[in-house]
Amino acid sequence: MNVVENNKSDVHNDKNINTIINIAERLSPQAHNQEIYSLPTTPASAHRRNHPHSSSRPSLNSKISSAKSPSILRDEQLPPMTPEEITASLKEDVIEALKSPIGVAVVIISVIVVVVGAALILMELNVVTMRSETQHAFWIEILSQVLNAIFTLLTLVTFHSRLIPLKQALQLQYNIDNDNDEIRTERLRIIKKYAGWYDPEKDSMRLLIWVLGLINLNTVAQAVITCFLWGFAAYDGYDRIVFRTISSMRRPNSVLYCFVAVAISTSIITGLLILSKKKYQQQIMKLSAKKSQRQWMELLKYEQID
Repeated sequence: MNVVENNKSDVHNDKNINTIINIAERLSPQAHNQEIYSLPTTPASAHRRNHPHSSSRPSLNSKISSAKSPSILRDEQLPPMTPEEITASLKEDVIEALKSPIGVAVVIISVIVVVVGAALILMELNVVTMRSETQHAFWIEILSQVLNAIFTLLTLVTFHSRLIPLKQALQLQYNIDNDNDEIRTERLRIIKKYAGWYDPEKDSMRLLIWVLGLINLNTVAQAVITCFLWGFAAYDGYDRIVFRTISSMRRPNSVLYCFVAVAISTSIITGLLILSKKKYQQQIMKLSAKKSQRQWMELLKYEQID
């Protein structure tokens, strides 16, 4: 009887319980990545550990240390996202992007690309026409040059972030100058810096090289497109120049369209893959945070009952 009363008194006087609840409610994804599942020993748990009649029940720390980590949660089947959840997630991404100057610039550029691209497609399909064929060809060229200028600028800005991780991944894959673990760890750190979607525990190095290879192929295709648009002139159906560039030579449109197809396809494939990986990681973090919070609350309830 005295043992039960002492245990209840210890739990009642334990001022760390409210703090533990706050920690459980504020668990961040970073804490889950580091797998921090330990707590300082509370007076109540220390009393039970030292008491001979309390050894049959596991302590709070031992149950916390056996909690599921995100690495185990990755192997569980995640529920598919509903259209409403996807829409809500996209809204959250846009709102989060608008909180920084870079995010605002990205949103503005994205809107310009969508509007100009839609106008270009409508004119290419003759849904929207001009008074004469020459004017029609001229505005098609203007819209094409605007889109190309945006994509060329983005390629120049992000060129280093495309090439550096590919170099590090190739060196890791083919064991080039990997003298010790520190060098390999540093190369993985550089890869994660530029390719945050990559998960070394789940994704193979071949997948990383394949994706980065497509991204750099997109860079090459964009460079070729820029050379064609800036180096060759555009003609209408009557062999009249509608937009003069560096030279008056006729632009080889068939070759140009091939590189445009390569640039668009690589952008779509890599964009969808990276977006799906990031959404998957966000789901993992949310699921891990919910499960850990629920486990904390159950353990605290168990601690009070005990």
